[in-house]
Amino acid sequence: MAEAGLRGWLLWALLLQVARGELYTPMHRLGYCAFYDECGRNPELTGSLASLSNVSCLSNTPARLVTGDHLALLQRVCPRLYAGSTTTYACCSPKQLVSLEASLAVSKALLTRCPACSDNFVSLHCHNTCSPNQSLFINVTRVAVQRDGQPPAVVAYEAFYQRSFAEQTYDSCSHVRIPAAATLAVGAMCGVYGSTLCNAQRWLNYQGDTGNGLAPLDITFHLWQPVQASGSVMQPLDGDVTACNESQGEGAAACSCQDCAASCPAITRPQALDATFRLGKDYSEAEALIMTFSLNNYPPGDPRLAQAKLWEAGFLEEMRAFQRRTAGTFQVTFMAERSLEDEINRTTAEDLPIFAVSYLVIFLYMSLALGNYTSWRRLPVDAKATLGLGGVVVVLGAVMAAMGLFSYLGVPSSLVVLQVVPFLVLAVGADNIFILVLEYQRLPRRPGERRETHIGRALGRVGPSMLLCSASEAICFFMGALTPMPAVRTFALTSGVAVILDFLLQVSAFVALVSLDSRRQEASRPDICCCVGAQDLPAPSQGEGLLLRFFRRVYTPLLLHRVTRVVVLLVFLALFGAGLYFMGRISVGLDQELALPKVRHVRCARSPGRQGGPAAQRVGLAGWGLAGVQDCSPACGLRPAERASSPAPVQAEFGPNKDEFCPSTVSSLACLKNCMGFTLGPVRPSAEQFRQYLPWFLSDPPNIKCPKGGLAAYSTSVDLGADGQVLASRFMAYHTPLRDSHEYTEALRATRALAANITADLRRVPGTDPAFEVFPYTVTSVFYEQYLTLLPEGLATLGLCLLPTFAICCLLLGMDLRSGLLNLFSILMILVDTVGFMALWGISYNAVSLINLVTAVGISVEFVSHITRSFAISTKPTRLERAKEATTSMGSAVFAGVAMTNMPGILVLGLAKAQLVQIFFFRLSLVLTLLGLLHGLVFLPVVLSYLGPDVNPALVLEQELEEETAVAVAGTASCSKHPSPAHPADCVYVNHGFEHPAKSAGGLGGSLPPSGQGL
Repeated sequence: MAEAGLRGWLLWALLLQVARGELYTPMHRLGYCAFYDECGRNPELTGSLASLSNVSCLSNTPARLVTGDHLALLQRVCPRLYAGSTTTYACCSPKQLVSLEASLAVSKALLTRCPACSDNFVSLHCHNTCSPNQSLFINVTRVAVQRDGQPPAVVAYEAFYQRSFAEQTYDSCSHVRIPAAATLAVGAMCGVYGSTLCNAQRWLNYQGDTGNGLAPLDITFHLWQPVQASGSVMQPLDGDVTACNESQGEGAAACSCQDCAASCPAITRPQALDATFRLGKDYSEAEALIMTFSLNNYPPGDPRLAQAKLWEAGFLEEMRAFQRRTAGTFQVTFMAERSLEDEINRTTAEDLPIFAVSYLVIFLYMSLALGNYTSWRRLPVDAKATLGLGGVVVVLGAVMAAMGLFSYLGVPSSLVVLQVVPFLVLAVGADNIFILVLEYQRLPRRPGERRETHIGRALGRVGPSMLLCSASEAICFFMGALTPMPAVRTFALTSGVAVILDFLLQVSAFVALVSLDSRRQEASRPDICCCVGAQDLPAPSQGEGLLLRFFRRVYTPLLLHRVTRVVVLLVFLALFGAGLYFMGRISVGLDQELALPKVRHVRCARSPGRQGGPAAQRVGLAGWGLAGVQDCSPACGLRPAERASSPAPVQAEFGPNKDEFCPSTVSSLACLKNCMGFTLGPVRPSAEQFRQYLPWFLSDPPNIKCPKGGLAAYSTSVDLGADGQVLASRFMAYHTPLRDSHEYTEALRATRALAANITADLRRVPGTDPAFEVFPYTVTSVFYEQYLTLLPEGLATLGLCLLPTFAICCLLLGMDLRSGLLNLFSILMILVDTVGFMALWGISYNAVSLINLVTAVGISVEFVSHITRSFAISTKPTRLERAKEATTSMGSAVFAGVAMTNMPGILVLGLAKAQLVQIFFFRLSLVLTLLGLLHGLVFLPVVLSYLGPDVNPALVLEQELEEETAVAVAGTASCSKHPSPAHPADCVYVNHGFEHPAKSAGGLGGSLPPSGQGL
C-alpha cells in the first residue's frame, strides 16, 4: 500500500513537472521562440560573475526579423545563423547577443587554438539562445517571477539534441590542448570527470550547471537518437558541424596536428611488439603511478641552484621517511635529479677501501714475486718488499703528478680517471719493473764489474723495450685525446702524462732504489729493516727461478710444437672471426642504474620508470624575433600551410586606447567593443603589436577573465631584451615514454631532426637572423648526446691509438716493418675479441667502455711489444729458435709483470658494490687481461715462428764484436794477476783455437803462456 502511494506521488510529481514545462513553452513549432530579451540577473544565483549571470525572459512568441545593427551584431557573434540581409530571423535581442558573447569568451579562450572547435562550440550555444526555431528543441522548465509587471525570467530549461550532432561537436574539441597547463581543454570543461572520462553528455552537462560559476542558468541536455524523436512534439537540434581538420572559409586555418589528430600526416602503423598491452582508460589496472615535481634549473654558479639542490635533498629525506612509514602498504620508489650524483659519490666513497685493498694485494705480490729466493735462511734478505713498495710509490707518484698538473691547468677530472688511470699506469709500470729487476737478477756480473755498471748493463739491455712500450702508450693516449668526447679526452691526457712520468721515474728513482736494494742484499741485511746488522748467511746461488725454468722446460716446447702451432693459429683465427661477428651485436648506451648498487632507492625508482620514462623536451629558439617579420604566423601552431609541431599562438585582449589591457576588474563590455576586429580565422597581430603587448601578456596572471594570461606558464620561457626584442624563447614538446638508452638516444636524434626542420623553416621567413637556431634540451640530453656519434668517434679514437704503436715499433726496431705489422695485428685482435666478449657478457658500448678499450690498447702493447722486440733482437739462426728464446726469457717476465700484477687487483674489484665498477672495471678488465695474456704468450710466439722478421745482420755483427771485446777484457784481467814482465812483448797472449769464449770451461779463457815459451 505504501509502495503504491509512493509510486502515485512520484507519477503526479512527474506529470506536474511536464505540465509546468508545457505551460512555460506551450507551442513547439517552426519559427517560434521559447524566450526573448533579458530579464536581469538570475535571482537564484549568488556569487556568480555579475556580467555573465543575466537570464532571458519567457516569451513563447514568433521569431523576430533582425536588421541594422542588430543584424551586424548577430552576424559577428553567431555567423552561422545569418540567412541574408532581409531573411534573417532570431530569438535573441542585442542585449542577449552581448551577454552571450561575454559568456562564451572564457570558453572560447581555451578552444580558440582550433577554429573549427571554437566555431562549433559557439554555434551550439547560439542555437540555444538565438535560433529562430528555438521552441522545437528548447523546453523551459523553471522560471522566476519578476516584479513591476515584467515577464518571468527563465532560470532552467531543457535542450534536445541529436546525439550525432552533440558527439561530432565534442569530437572536434576533444583534443584541443592548453599548452600552459600541458593538458586538454575539455579537462577544464568537464568537471570531475577530467579529459580522460569526459564524453559529449558530460561535457554539455557541465556547461549547463550553474555550479561551474559561469553558466547563468541550469540547462538539462537530452541527446536523442533519431528514433526517439518520432511522435514527440520536440524536434532535437541537428545543426551543421565542421570537422576539426576542415577550414572555416577561404583563407581560414584548420586545426593543427597538435589539436586535431585528423590534421596530422598519415603514418604507417608500427608493427606490434611482443608482450605488450595497451592500458587505455582502465586505470584501475595500472601497475604504477608516476608523479613528477618540476623545479626551475639554473646554470652552475648561480646561488639559486644550491637552493634547488637543497629542496631536492629535503624531498629525498621526506620520501625516505614516507617509504618507511608505508612499507607494508605501498611500494614507494623515488628519485630526484641529484639522486644519481649522490649515489655515485656515496658508492665511490664506499668502494675506496676496495681499491686500497687491491693496491695492497698488488704490493704484496710484487714484494714476493720480485725476490730471487735460494734458501729459507736467506728469505728475509732475498725478499723485495722495499722494492715492491718503491715500485708502487713510483706509479702513484706519476699518477698524482699527472692529476695535479691537469688540476692546476683547470681540466676537470672524473670518476673514471680516478679509478682507471692508477690501474693502467700500475700495469705498465709493474711490467717495466719486473723486466728490469728480472734482467738484473738473470744477467751474470762480469769479473771485477761494479754494481752500478752491472745495473747499467741490465738497463741497457731492457731499456729500449721499456722505452718502446712507454712511448707507444704515451703517444697512443695523446692521439686518443683528439676525440671530442670530454671524458675520453681527460682520461687520455692524464694517462699519457702519467705514463711518461712513470717511465722517467723508473729509469731514475727506481734504478737508484734497485742499486740500494742490491747493496743491502749483498751485505746480507734483511729487507725493510736494513739498519739491522749483517747476518752470517751463505752466499746466494745463481739460479734461473721456478717461473723461468717452467717456461724453458715445459711451456715453450709445448707451445711451439709443430702440431700445437697449427692448432693455435686455427683457434685464434676462429676467435677473431667470432669477435668480428659479435661486434655488430653489441648494445650501445649506458643504463644509469649501473651507476648504483642493487639495493638503493634510486634503482627501485628507475625500475617502474622503465614502463613510462620522461616524455618532455624543452625546445629553445635563439636569434628569432619579429623585428623584420611582418606576420607572426611562422611562430604559431595554427599555420594554414604546414601542420608540423610548432609553438602555440600568443593572443591577448587589449582596450580601446590600443596601449593598455582592459583591466581584469572591469566587467563592462564597453572596454571590449573597440578591440581588434573579430574574424573566423585566428587573430594574427602585427610585429609592432606583438612587441608592444608581449611584455604585458608575460606579466598578466591567469584568472577567470583571462585564463590564458602568460605569467604562470611563459614568464620564464621568453628572454626579452631592453628594447622588448625577443632574444630567446622556449616551448615544450613531447614524445613517447622512454625506457632505455637506445630509446633516449633515438628520441634525442628525432627531436634534433625536428628542431633542424623548424630552424630551416623559420630561417626562410623574411627578416629572420641567419644565425637563428632551434635546439632541443632535456636534463638527459647532456648524457645521451654522446651516443649520437659514439660509434664513429670511438673507431676514430681507437684508430688514432693504434697508429702510434705501429710507427714507434717500426722506428725503435730499426724500421722493421714486419715486426710493426705483427705487433699491430696482435693488438687489433685483442681489441676485436674484447668487444666480442663484451657483447656476450652483456657489457654495453659507451664512453666508459671506450675508455677501457683505449686502456686495452695500452695494456696490449705491454703484452706483445716486449716479446716482439725480444724476437727481433735475437740472433738465433731460425725463427723457431728465436721464438723459443723470446717466449722463455721475455714471456716469463711479461707473465709475472703484467698478467699476475693485474689479476689480484682485478679479482678484488669484484667485491665492489657499484655495478659500474663490477661490470666495466672487473668484468672488462678481467676479459682484457686474459685476452692480452693469451694473445701475447700464445698467439704471438706462434705467429712469429712462422712470419717473424729475419735475423738482423747488424745485431749478429754487434754480438761478435762484444764477444771479441769480452775475450780481450778477460785476457787483460788474467794478465794482470801475474808480475809485470820486464818487456811489454812478454805480455802477449795467443788464442790457441778457442772458437767462442762460451765454449771454454769457465766461459772466459784463463791465462795462457806467453808466446815463445813452452807449455
